[in-house]
Amino acid sequence: MKFIFMVFHYPKPDHRESLLKGMSETASFFKGKPGFIDAGAWVDENNPECLVGVSFWNSKQAFFDAGMTFAKPDEIVAGETKPRERFFFERM
Repeated sequence: MKFIFMVFHYPKPDHRESLLKGMSETASFFKGKPGFIDAGAWVDENNPECLVGVSFWNSKQAFFDAGMTFAKPDEIVAGETKPRERFFFERM
């Protein structure tokens, strides 16, 4: 595992379940893509309103080659309370 993508979501309470479903569907979409290892949703125990999507890849290039797209950095996506925070981690 050489690359991790992590995104923090801040869903409105009535949007939480649909966001979880969308995160699961996204993980299913990536299954079988070259370089994809695994993905899933996590909850921050210090901030349970926050859902964290984490995906593991063989490389950053594989992640982008799989077709990942993003909203604008400061855009608040429908059903969420503030902009998503994204983190890109590469193994040293």
